[in-house]
Amino acid sequence: MTTRQPPVIWAQRESFLYVTIEIDDVKVEDLTADGSKLHFKGTSHTEVFETTMEFFAEIKGEEMKRTPTNTRVIELTIPKKESKWWPRLLKEKGKVSFMDIFMLLGVTFSS
Repeated sequence: MTTRQPPVIWAQRESFLYVTIEIDDVKVEDLTADGSKLHFKGTSHTEVFETTMEFFAEIKGEEMKRTPTNTRVIELTIPKKESKWWPRLLKEKGKVSFMDIFMLLGVTFSS
């Protein structure tokens, strides 16, 4: 069985990251965050999805919260270890094909 990268959308506030993993009807097998990394593995129907993201800076993985939503997405709120804006999500520079930035004018995220 082939493993695929899940589509990811993200946004940030000074103190938090908002990460959405977009997979329909997913069964989460692993979802962990520590140091500066987030690891996800899940199965949807017959497809396996997995990714490890190394963030720009450290996070408070033990305080990560998963928002209860429908079965189409996994919404995560992840506190940053140090409250400041990051120039990008990941440590590595460059465009990541499976990732998009979520930006809507007038949208306020609650924390």
